[in-house]
Formats: sequence, C-alpha cells, structure tokens
Amino acid sequence: MGRRPSSLDALVAQLQQRYGLRAARLATALPQPSPPAVLPTGDASLDVTLPHEGLPRDALTELVGPRSAGVTSQAPAFGELACLLDLGHSFAPTAVAHASVDLAALALARPADGAETALTVATLLARRAVGVLVIDSLPAWLALPKGPAALAALRTRLPRLLQASGCALLVLHPLPTGLLPDPAHVGQAALAALTALRLRLAHRG
Repeated sequence: MGRRPSSLDALVAQLQQRYGLRAARLATALPQPSPPAVLPTGDASLDVTLPHEGLPRDALTELVGPRSAGVTSQAPAFGELACLLDLGHSFAPTAVAHASVDLAALALARPADGAETALTVATLLARRAVGVLVIDSLPAWLALPKGPAALAALRTRLPRLLQASGCALLVLHPLPTGLLPDPAHVGQAALAALTALRLRLAHRG
C-alpha cells in the first residue's frame, strides 16, 4: 500500500507548479548522503570503535598523546602510499623497518620552514598524490621559521584542499611529558575547527 497524499504533498505540488520541479521536494525524495570514505587502520579492534570504522578520508585526524606511540611507524601499514613530513627530524628508519613496515610505500619530506611545509601539504592534497599524509608534528611546525603564519594561512584553504583529495591527513600532537627535550605546548584549539576526528594515544603496557 502506498503512502497516502498529505497536505505536505499538496504544498510541494503547488510550489513545483508555480516555481518549477526543482523548487521543492519532500525530504524523503532527497538523495541520502553516503557515509564518508574511510581508511582502515589495520587494527580491527580500533576500527570498530571509530565512528565509521576507520580514519576519515578527505578530512583531518588529530592524534594527541606521547611521542613514540607508534603512529609514525604505522602510517605506511595502512595499505596506501604515505608521506611523512618529519618536521622534528625524529624519523628512525631502522626502528620502522624492524616493525615490518614497507619503507618503499613511504615518502619522507623535511621542509626547511613553515611556508615550505604549507606548500608541501597543499601540493600533495591538490594532486591527490598520497592516501595518507602525516605531519609530525604540530608543535614542530609552529617552531619552524614562518610556521605560525604559514599554518594560519593554510587553515583557510585546508577544507577545500581536503575535499575529494582521497587523503587521510594525520596531524600528530605530542604532549609534554616533563622530560627534556619536550615539545612546546600547543593548545588543542589550534586545529579544532578543522578536525573531523581526534584520537588520544597511549603507550601499550
């Protein structure tokens, strides 16, 4: 049995007759939004706890927690080409290789300053060059020459660049531990307006 016409149907029909078919439609006739494309992390127990069972593509994920929590070494394990912006020059290839990571799937970039960092991010997203882009880290970026100004300028362009990029953008945000050398403290509001997902990391016991 079909749905019985209602006063709402009559209103929509009247608007369409007066202003054209595209002037009004019932909400039930609108196309349903597709769930966001995601990138499985490779850890089934983690994926099932995430909103869409993976890290969102075309979006920014902020990873907050202690350094050496394994994200850098995990990035190439997502089954995608990955690029790591090693802004703090802390990447250790030997340690990553021991974690059975395919180094052939990972590109490493060390921009000279904040402006070059922003240009690298924008270029990789615009060209859809990689499936995973990891920025290590937010405090290190802001500590670079021209870092704060470059990040502020990129923030206004980032939603458009991420749109349909197919890329999962991961920004690492290490927290101070009280041990030297410690990263400068950066408030979580720095990227809050752009962050689709924020994960709190911890060392495995």
